[in-house]
Amino acid sequence: HGSMSLAEVCEPAIRIAREGFRVPATFAANLKSHWKRLSLFPESQRLFSRPDGTPLLAGDLYRNPEFADTLSLIAEKGADVFYTGEIARDIVDAVQGDTVRPGVLTTQDLARYQPVERKPVEVSFGGYMVYGMPMPSSGGASLGLMLNLLEAYGTEGLEWGNAETFHVLLDIQNIAFADRNYYMADADFVDVPVSGLLSKAYAVERIQLLNAKGALSTPIEPGTPKGAIAPVAYQNFRAESHSTTHFSVVDRDRNVISVTSTLEQHFGSC
Repeated sequence: HGSMSLAEVCEPAIRIAREGFRVPATFAANLKSHWKRLSLFPESQRLFSRPDGTPLLAGDLYRNPEFADTLSLIAEKGADVFYTGEIARDIVDAVQGDTVRPGVLTTQDLARYQPVERKPVEVSFGGYMVYGMPMPSSGGASLGLMLNLLEAYGTEGLEWGNAETFHVLLDIQNIAFADRNYYMADADFVDVPVSGLLSKAYAVERIQLLNAKGALSTPIEPGTPKGAIAPVAYQNFRAESHSTTHFSVVDRDRNVISVTSTLEQHFGSC
């Protein structure tokens, strides 16, 4: 769906993996704190080791030529080499041959994998149409609900940087996350009332919670959008870490896309 080839978008990552980069302090600190967990997988630990077997330190040059080779193969042969070719065979061998917790993934599983094209969620705001990722991602619907709530409140008089604006935006996010945490999940298995959550009428109803004189006390009770069926179990609130990357891109045609990426914890499964 893009204007650049797979080889073009892989090139910078291939170059950085091949030439390397200097390890920043945060990377080195994460390595040190997760070194024992990484030791479960010697090949992973080898990737992040100095010649003497100790973890990389800040300022060390980190290269990953195997990753560069993998990306080069994908750039040259396309995505099929990941699902049916030599990369697929390596993935299955690593999963099934693991000495800690071997898995049951097969080459047939990878070969049968098909991405599912889903209709994005959409809301209108300020003369624009805003599109976001649908379930099982909660981000698109949560953002859409926030924009509807802001529209229902009204943007007149809100100026970026003052306390009143931050108060309104923070409480709008709190209201939206009350519904997000309660209703949003994988729609292949759970009835998620997306259309009800994103209706303008529901936003008008929910914005009445906002208190002009003070912040809302949390946790906020979820609302009852049209079509809502109460989930089987209500998730308790947990503290979230600060380990997520987000970036936005604007192209020459003024299309805007934002991407959030997270491993849930440092080094994923290691």
